Amino acid sequence: LAAWFVADAFAATEPDTAAQLNGWVPSKKDLGKYLSLVRSLLQGLGEQTLAKSGLEEKYHGLYRNLVFATAWQESCWRQFIRKGDTVLPLKSGVGSVGLMQINERVWRGIYDQKGLLGDISYNGRADCEILLHYLRDFALKKGEHLKAGGIDNLCRATYAVYNGGPSQLSRYRLPDTKQSLKKID
Repeated sequence: LAAWFVADAFAATEPDTAAQLNGWVPSKKDLGKYLSLVRSLLQGLGEQTLAKSGLEEKYHGLYRNLVFATAWQESCWRQFIRKGDTVLPLKSGVGSVGLMQINERVWRGIYDQKGLLGDISYNGRADCEILLHYLRDFALKKGEHLKAGGIDNLCRATYAVYNGGPSQLSRYRLPDTKQSLKKID
């Protein structure tokens, strides 16, 4: 799996990659190619987001890893599932959709719902923007990296906000937080 997470370079162009991935539920024999394409797509989307982010360069590596890890945690890098002969967008029971399981209700009016459901590139781009927002405007702004645990706290805090909302920023380090939630973060 490590080879899929760590790409040599962003080789594929985003529209070509997305066109190949949209509507694709890979078989076991196609899994290597599928994961390679998703990794390439995520890498490109992350780089595009970083290029316009203003995020200090010392946090770029952390952000890149956060993009890959969030997509894996949320969907195992899947945008679509198969039910019988029908291919459908991956949906959770709480209204989250696609590759990055973006909550449709929370982000309505900001992101196009059809894009979140039907376009892996659109869903991934939206998530890259959301993750950057939570990293920069919550975890960094609140100084989570200055607490015991250092820079690793930025990942935990960013994912805690992503997973549970802005009020959950510090749940990973609070003593009364359920162990199951700490483990997620």
